[in-house]
Amino acid sequence: MLTLFACPKAFTDPQTATIQRKAIQSWCLLQPRPQILLLGDEPGIAEVCKEFDLEHVPHLARTPAGTPLLSDVFQQAQARAKHPILAYVNADILISARLPAAIEKLAARWKKFLLVSSPHIVDFAELPIRPEWEAEAMDKILCAPTTSGADLFVFVRGVFRRLPPLIVGRLYWDEWLMSHAVLRHIPVIDGTRFVLTFHPRVAFTSHLRPHAVYYSPAEKAHNRRIVGSLYWMPRRRVPYFLDDEGHLHSRYGRFPVTKLQLITYILGFLRWVIGMRPGEG
Repeated sequence: MLTLFACPKAFTDPQTATIQRKAIQSWCLLQPRPQILLLGDEPGIAEVCKEFDLEHVPHLARTPAGTPLLSDVFQQAQARAKHPILAYVNADILISARLPAAIEKLAARWKKFLLVSSPHIVDFAELPIRPEWEAEAMDKILCAPTTSGADLFVFVRGVFRRLPPLIVGRLYWDEWLMSHAVLRHIPVIDGTRFVLTFHPRVAFTSHLRPHAVYYSPAEKAHNRRIVGSLYWMPRRRVPYFLDDEGHLHSRYGRFPVTKLQLITYILGFLRWVIGMRPGEG
């Protein structure tokens, strides 16, 4: 069984509300249905929790500007999780019915792991969320997933005991999660091709309250300082991946984690020596 948690934006904007509600509907269709936690006190979250029979965690640690801290999101979710496997997902991401099969495969092989997935960009304004909705979503794909970040993180309790004060939705946090797991000898698996997740083509909005520009420069810089040079790993470099049929492959041969650790350390050292920053060069 799975505990899925997310930190939605306010449901006051009609477009944001529609997208997040469709994402939540897709999570509720997973079999077996996961425990679902919504964190934050943004307008509309409490009402959506009642409508879909979800668990609400209203109080979160935040930045002075009002943006939630990822560290507190993870801490509170793990404290309330009823199951040993958890999934953090951005609140506008639709998840296909393949996720439980991927988790079952990986849990049979490893006691601890991190499964990540990056979404396809789709136009789902008219996409109805019902059983087997994925086939319709595949017909509406506008753009392939990015090769760097991820929007879905499935992990075994204990993989992330304590996070630094990364800020939700302000870049670099996903690279930190992947790097942290690899450097702790925890298998990281890219499930993008098999799990299938979907993100709408929309203009971005923000968690900041009120009247903020998405990717606040100060908060983006905050995350960047935490990630630094060592904790910066794009999804395309994680050691394992699932192919279209769900078969597991290694990107780095017989000892992928050890080799990738070495590569990560070398790249971090080189970036420090030549004064590069993550995302530059």
